[in-house]
Amino acid sequence: MRRRIMQGRKPEYYHVCTEGLEKKLLFRDRQDYISGMNSIPICAVRSGVHILAFCLMDNHVHFILEGKRANCTTFISEYKRRCSQALRLKYLEVQALHGTGVFIGHIDSGEYLLSSIAYVLRNPVTAGLKFLPFHYPWCSAGLYFKTGHDSMLQETAGRTRHSGIGKNNNTNTGRSAPELLQGKYQAKPTSEPACGTAGTSRDEGSPREKRIADIPGYVIRQRLRTRNCDLPGHYIINDENMIMPECYVETKLVENIFLSPKRFLYYISRNTDREIELSMGLAKKISFDDIQIKTALLQTCTEEFNSDSPDRLDMDDKCRLMIMMKKRYGASAKQLARLTGIGIDFLTQLLR
Repeated sequence: MRRRIMQGRKPEYYHVCTEGLEKKLLFRDRQDYISGMNSIPICAVRSGVHILAFCLMDNHVHFILEGKRANCTTFISEYKRRCSQALRLKYLEVQALHGTGVFIGHIDSGEYLLSSIAYVLRNPVTAGLKFLPFHYPWCSAGLYFKTGHDSMLQETAGRTRHSGIGKNNNTNTGRSAPELLQGKYQAKPTSEPACGTAGTSRDEGSPREKRIADIPGYVIRQRLRTRNCDLPGHYIINDENMIMPECYVETKLVENIFLSPKRFLYYISRNTDREIELSMGLAKKISFDDIQIKTALLQTCTEEFNSDSPDRLDMDDKCRLMIMMKKRYGASAKQLARLTGIGIDFLTQLLR
C-alpha cells in the first residue's frame, strides 16, 4: 500500500473489533479464513487506514489500525459488508451480520498501544486454541522480528530515545507514555516492501507466488471476488489465492514500537486481558473496591508517567491519569476524590 505522510500529523491508533457471534461463525473452513484475510488489505486500501496487527477468530475479528476514526469506521463497515456477502453467497445466509456490534476504541497512550497489540495477538491462546500466537495462521503475530538485523534494532533504539516511546519500568526502560503519539511513529512511505510467506515452511519466492501486477486484472478480480482491484502491484498472492500479509501489515512500525524481540515477547506473555476488556465497555459490569483502584492507580502512575505517586504529577498529568482510571477501571469521580484528594466537583466535570 502506498503510504502518505501529512506534515505535522500526529498518528491516531485504534483497537477495532466485532462482537462475538453467538449462534453462527464468521469463518467455517480454510477458504473462509482466506477470504477474510484478503478482505483486510482490500478494505484498508479503500478506507485509507494502516494495519499494525490483526487476528481473525471463528466468530469475531480484531484489528489495531492507524488512521482517523472515520477511516477506521469505514474500514470495519466495509469488512463486515464483505464478510456478510461471503456468508450469503456460500451459505445462503441473508443479513448474516445485521446488528452485529463493533468496538472502535481510541488508543491514548504508549503503554495502552503495546498492551492492545499484544492482546489482539494473544487471542488464540486466550480462546484455548492449541496454537502459539506465532503459529496461528490467521493473525499477524508471526510477522514481526523475522529478519534479526541488529542494525535495524540499533537504529530504532536511537530514534526512540528521543521520543520516549516504548519504555517501561517493568522492562528496565521507563518512559513517559504520552510522548508515543506525537508523530514520529506512524506508517512511513516505502518502496515496494518485501512480501514473502508468513509462518509457513515454504520457500520464499515460490513460482506459485506471483505479484498482482503480473496477473491479468480480470483474473485477480475473480480470485479475490471483488469488482475493483486497486491493490498495489507489488502485493504477492500465493497458490491459495491469499494475499501475503507481509505486504500490508506495518511490521517495521510495530518493531519500532516494541524495540526488541525480548520486549515483544514480554508483552505477549503479560496478561492484561481484564484491563483491555474493561476499556472495551465491560467496566460498567464490574466494580472495584478502593484498595484495588488504589493499586491500579499507583501502577498506572508508574507505567504511564514514570512517577511513584500521583502527588508528584503536575495538574495536566493528574487529569490524564484520572481519565485513564475511569476509562480502564470504571473508577468514579467520588472514588478517585477519596483516593487522591482532588476535589469532587472538579473530577465530576473532568470525567463527564
